[in-house]
Amino acid sequence: RVLFRVFIGKGDPKAHAMRRHLWATSEVLVPRREVFDFNQALMDFGAMVCVARAPKCDECPMARHCRSYPFKAERRR
Repeated sequence: RVLFRVFIGKGDPKAHAMRRHLWATSEVLVPRREVFDFNQALMDFGAMVCVARAPKCDECPMARHCRSYPFKAERRR
């Protein structure tokens, strides 16, 4: 969800082609070392700021770069 919102922003995140694109994006972003820490931080960010139903866009440190900012509820499927 976080990668989709920040780097893509539009489309169906559950579509097969989109999932492949998200995996390719994650391969570029995830560091070779400290992978556990990076993934944990991404999950924590998704649990506390970029939450599924009501993301806290006004508090988000990624808002300047986010393709989904400001998140609109009607974008959800």
